[in-house]
Amino acid sequence: MQDNEYKIKDYNIYKLDTRAKKSTCPVCSEGRKKKSQKCLMLDWERGLGTCQHCGEVLQLHTYEKETQSNYTYTKPYVKKNAKIFTYKNR
Repeated sequence: MQDNEYKIKDYNIYKLDTRAKKSTCPVCSEGRKKKSQKCLMLDWERGLGTCQHCGEVLQLHTYEKETQSNYTYTKPYVKKNAKIFTYKNR
């Protein structure tokens, strides 16, 4: 497994219909005149929803990183009083 893999912690955090491709936006639909208009485009494969009214991009799931860190970090050795940069007089 790669080090940057994530697994879904909570699926569908907004409790939307998982078969639908459109839904009402949980951000802006409550305060709108047309409250029942389906303005949120859902992409379940990527886990994102995009509102066509307010432009908000929502993450439909919460993720957690699988930690499998086998790295050993060592501090680099630096000599005391070592000159790192040298300047030449011209």
